[in-house]
Amino acid sequence: MADNFHPPDMSHPDNIRPAGLFWCKKLDLIPKGFLLKNPVSRNSTHYQRSQTLLNNTSRRLRNQTLHQAYAKQAKLKFETENSQVNLTSLIKDSQLRKDTLYYLENFLRIETAKHFNRKTLKLDLLVKRSPIHESLKRKGLLPENKTEISKGEDKTVFNLSSRVLNPSESSVLNHGLSFCPTVSVNEVELCCDINDFTNRLRNAEFFHTELTESSTAPSKETLRPFKAKSNFVAPTGRNRTLDICIESIKNEVNQHLHLLGSQSQAPTYNLTKDEKKAIKTLREDSDIVIKPADKGGAIVIQDKTCYVREACRQLQNGNFYEQVGLSKDLLQESQVKVNQCISELESDTQSTIRHLIPPDPKPGRFYTLPKIHKLETLIKDRQPTFDGDKIVEKAKELHIIPPGRPIVSANGTITEHISAFIDRELQPLLSYIPSYIQDTTDFLRKLREIDNVPVNSILVTLDVTSLYTNIPHNEGIAACVDLFERHSSSTLSGQDLGLGQPISYIRYIDDIFFIWPHGAEKLDRFVQAFNAFHPSIKFTCEHSNESVSFLDCIVRLDEFCRQDL
Repeated sequence: MADNFHPPDMSHPDNIRPAGLFWCKKLDLIPKGFLLKNPVSRNSTHYQRSQTLLNNTSRRLRNQTLHQAYAKQAKLKFETENSQVNLTSLIKDSQLRKDTLYYLENFLRIETAKHFNRKTLKLDLLVKRSPIHESLKRKGLLPENKTEISKGEDKTVFNLSSRVLNPSESSVLNHGLSFCPTVSVNEVELCCDINDFTNRLRNAEFFHTELTESSTAPSKETLRPFKAKSNFVAPTGRNRTLDICIESIKNEVNQHLHLLGSQSQAPTYNLTKDEKKAIKTLREDSDIVIKPADKGGAIVIQDKTCYVREACRQLQNGNFYEQVGLSKDLLQESQVKVNQCISELESDTQSTIRHLIPPDPKPGRFYTLPKIHKLETLIKDRQPTFDGDKIVEKAKELHIIPPGRPIVSANGTITEHISAFIDRELQPLLSYIPSYIQDTTDFLRKLREIDNVPVNSILVTLDVTSLYTNIPHNEGIAACVDLFERHSSSTLSGQDLGLGQPISYIRYIDDIFFIWPHGAEKLDRFVQAFNAFHPSIKFTCEHSNESVSFLDCIVRLDEFCRQDL
C-alpha cells in the first residue's frame, strides 16, 4: 500500500520540505540533521544496541517533523491566498496588477525549481550512500522525476568543448566552482588553527577598551588595517572566564579528534566515489579550460585551443598590451620604482605602505571570463533565422568562440596591497559624486525619489566599452587627485550643446542610466557628444519608450515610473 502512495505536489515551495521528508520516510532514510551521535565507542559491546535506539529515535524525530511540516503547509496556503486577495484589492491599475501577479508567479516558479533541485540532490546523495540503494532502484522506489531535474541542472554548465561529459562529471560541475568537498582532518593543521584563534581571543581581550556613553566608534585611521603584523601574544591568567572558554574549546576539539581516530564518528563525505574520480579526470585533462561565465554564475568548458586563441586576440591589441620579456630584472626594476615613489611620501605614510610591498613580487596573470550571454547575438549575426533554441549546440556547430572579459590577476604582484590601500582611501569619497549608486537597493531608492516624468520620455542605458583597459593612467590619477581635493565631481552638461539635460542621471561603475525627456533626435546628438568627450572612452547605448534593463532590474515607464526586479 505504501508503494502506491504519492508524495505531495511539488509545484509550490511550501510542499518541498514535506515532500523531501516523505521520501526519506518512504525509503527509510534518516537525513543528516536528524542523526543522533552515538557516545558509545564502536569497540564496546553496547555499541550496536545504543545505535539501534538512536536510529529509532532519529526516525521518530523525522516523522514528527514531517507531521509539523504538513500542519505548517496548510497554514501557509491559507496565508498565501489571503495575501493574494489583499494584493488584488490594493492595486487598482489592471495592467500593474497583471504585471505584479505575473512577476510573483515567475519568481515563485524559479524559487520552487531552486529548492526542488537542492532537495533532490540531497535525497539523491542520501540514497547513494544508503546500503539499500540498488534494491530501491530495482523496486522502482526512487523519485520518478529525478532524471528531469538533472537535465535541468545541466543548464548551469555550458560545454563548448569537444569533450563529452559523463554523468559523474556533469554532476560534480553542477555543484559549482565554489563547492567544497569533504576532506580528511589534518590534526596538526587543526591544532595550529585553534592555537592562532585562541591567541587572537587573548589579544582582543588585552587591547579591548570599553566605550563610554560619550565615546564614539573608532575611526578608520585608528583601526589602521594596513600595517605589519605583530607576533605579540597576550599572557594567560588575565581573564578567568576567557581562560575557561579557551580550555573548553581545546578539550572539545581533542574529544572530536579522539572520536575520529576511534572511527566511532567517521566523517560524512559530500561526494560519491565517481564524483571524486570525475574531479581528478577533469583536473588532469590539459585539453580543456573550465572558467566561470562573465555573468549569470554558469560554468563554461572550452577547448584550450579556442580559449588561448581568444586570449591571444586580445593581447595582440597594442593599444592596451605590450609584449616584454619575463625576467627577474624586470620585476626588480619595478620594485625599485615603487620604492622611489614611497621615499618621496610623508614619513607616516611611508611606514604604512612599506609593509604593503611583497618581498618577492610576481607578475600579473592574464585570463578571460567567457561572455556566454553574447552567444545568441553572435549566432544571429551568422544565421538571422536562429530561434534561440539549443544555443550551445549551434555555437559548437558554427565554431563560435565567445568573447572573453579580460582580467589581470594582481595577487602577489608588487601593487596588490597598495591598490587595496588606495581603494580604501577613495571609497568614502564616492558618495560625493552625485551620480553614484552603491547597489541595486540604492538604485531603487533613487528611482522612488523621481516625482514626475514628462510624457514621451525615453529610458536610456549607456555602457562603457572596456572601461578599465581604456582609462589613461595619468588622467585616472588626475581624477583621483581632483576627487581628494574637491570631494565632488563634475558631470557632462548638455546645456552648452543646446541638447538639454537628462532626468536622474545614475552611474554604477561602467553602467549608466537616465531618463531623457527631449526626444530621440536630441538623444542621438547627446550620445554622440558623450562619445566625442574622450578619444578612449566610448559608450554603447540602448533606449526604449517602454522598458530597459539596468543592473538586475527592469525599469518600465508607464503613467508613472516604476521598477520590477
